Order: sequence, then structure tokens, then C-alpha cells
Amino acid sequence: MAPEHAQAVTDCHVRCWREAHADVLPPHLLDALRTGRGASRWLRVARDPLIETRVALADGAVLGFASVGPARDASAPTALELHALYVRAAEHGTGLADALLDSALPAATPCTLWVLAANPRARAFYRRHGFREDGARGLDPFALLPTLRMVRGALA
Repeated sequence: MAPEHAQAVTDCHVRCWREAHADVLPPHLLDALRTGRGASRWLRVARDPLIETRVALADGAVLGFASVGPARDASAPTALELHALYVRAAEHGTGLADALLDSALPAATPCTLWVLAANPRARAFYRRHGFREDGARGLDPFALLPTLRMVRGALA
């Protein structure tokens, strides 16, 4: 991800949330998501040497992205965390999410991630990539919905 992708990644992120969570988030929360906000966050991510973000582009539009960096919770069983993996709904089933994940995080790399408990599609996707629930639970700070941690190749 280059700094000039920050706004397009923000736009993609918001659209993905609206597409993926319309059935579990109330409309007022989805409406609160704004594409104009968040670009400064993604600009910081693009400039952070500890975070690797891969972006899928087609004709200048961001179709999806994957972001991996240091684990953000002290109890994480791995050093790395998949911070984000989002793909536009039109790209579901095309293999783009697989390619982004493999590009940002090779298959043998131990990693944790947090996913909404109410997102069975994402949970199944991560299980296909070797992730397993480890029993840790949390709460998404924006949606205030339960999350669960999944782990692949936990360190001993």
C-alpha cells in the first residue's frame, strides 16, 4: 500500500462494512460510516514500517486489501495479527481474498485475528486458511458486537 491509496482504501473499507454487516448492524451505525473519515488512519498505516498492507486494484479502484502487523493484544499467542482483510462483495468467490491473504501472510506464518462472532462467512474463510478459534472473546469498539479470536500456528 502506498500513501496515495489511503483514501481509496478508506472508501473500500466503509463499503465492505456496509456490504458485509448490513444484516447485523443497525442502519444508524452503517450510516455513521463515512468515506471521508479514516484516510488519515490508513495514511499512518501506509507509512508504518511494521505493518504490511496489500491492496488489490483494478482501473484505479481498490477492490480489497489485507493488512498485517504486530499483535495488538498482550495475550496474543502469536507475534503477528491480521489487522484487516476486506474484499468488495462483487469479488466474493473470485479468489481475491485468498490471494490477498496469501500475499500479506504466507500460509506457514503464525498469526492471530479478531472477527465478528456474527460473521459465519468470514469465520469459514479463515478456517479454510488454517485459523481456529482459541476461546478468547472481545467486543468490537465500533459495532459493540461480540468478537472472537482465531489463531493459526500459535507459538509454543
